Amino acid sequence: MEERHNHEKVLNKEGLRNKKEFVNHKILDLAGDFLLSGYNILGKVSCVKGGHQLSNLFLKELLDKNKENFDIIELEDVSLKELPQKNYNTRLVANG
Repeated sequence: MEERHNHEKVLNKEGLRNKKEFVNHKILDLAGDFLLSGYNILGKVSCVKGGHQLSNLFLKELLDKNKENFDIIELEDVSLKELPQKNYNTRLVANG
């Protein structure tokens, strides 16, 4: 029988909490990485085989190099419905 490393097995004695625990963990990691950017990011993200390093590279590329692809809006008493809707044609794609 082939020996398995710790990164290849579930460490909880009770097993997984639910069938999608690994996916849920990745989603929470991505959301946390975005929050650490210092901005409340409104948008849609599709991620395949993501991780902290990929999220970091994505945010650096988005925020440092492509300033024409986003707007920074200060929200005080503004409803999200009142914000101008932009349709950005440029897509930034990252793959892990």
